[in-house]
Amino acid sequence: MYNEGLKPGPIWSWTQIDDRAHVFYAGGKPHEDEGEIYFELYQLVSEIKELGYVADMACVHQQVDDDAEGEKLLLSHTEKLAITYGLMKRRSSSSAPIRVIKNTRTCSDCHTAAKFISIARGCEILLKDGIRFHHFKAGKCSCNDYW
Repeated sequence: MYNEGLKPGPIWSWTQIDDRAHVFYAGGKPHEDEGEIYFELYQLVSEIKELGYVADMACVHQQVDDDAEGEKLLLSHTEKLAITYGLMKRRSSSSAPIRVIKNTRTCSDCHTAAKFISIARGCEILLKDGIRFHHFKAGKCSCNDYW
């Protein structure tokens, strides 16, 4: 594609909070609450690691010196940011699922993380990626890990 002068379009995920779409771009314009989102995401990843989550370094496509650097790159995946923001803004009494739409296929690391997040936070997550819908609940996905 690059030899032909074609470039892939932007990668994004979005979630809706109070009738407003919040978009998260890969390498693009940062969200206005970016610092707070990353703070919450770091805490969330610590929680799910205690439950058994291990970052899938095969999903890191950049050259990195060590796994710690790779894990930081995985944190910037747009669906993780959107899920985290949805959790942050969710009313504590709400049982409504977190809904996220992504324009490309979700990676295996984000898929696994979403399963663990559904356990850690006792929530449902609906993720529409570039190929199918995923419904995460209690550590399971409706796709039965076939996507």
